[in-house]
Amino acid sequence: GIFIKAGGKGVYNKISKQFSVEVADTNIMAYANRQFVFEETDLQTVVEQLNAIYEKKISLSENLKNCRLTVNFQNEDIDTIADIIAETLNLTVIPGEQIITL
Repeated sequence: GIFIKAGGKGVYNKISKQFSVEVADTNIMAYANRQFVFEETDLQTVVEQLNAIYEKKISLSENLKNCRLTVNFQNEDIDTIADIIAETLNLTVIPGEQIITL
């Protein structure tokens, strides 16, 4: 067995029959509570996690994917989130019915 602290994640490997401790994804419950925590996270990962939850999607140009973002969202709608990201990174939002382009 292993000891797991708050925020940790336990993994059991069937092949090696070993337990290990990993850092848990802080946004694992976002599908249920729409609470996101991003700390120095690349914008591509941020958008992928948001797009997995919201019906309306965010699209990025290739040159923005490695921009870093530190921000928390608590049950915000996707349009507000896109506006906050754009304001934080000095980007332009191009709104659309199903896709928001940054």
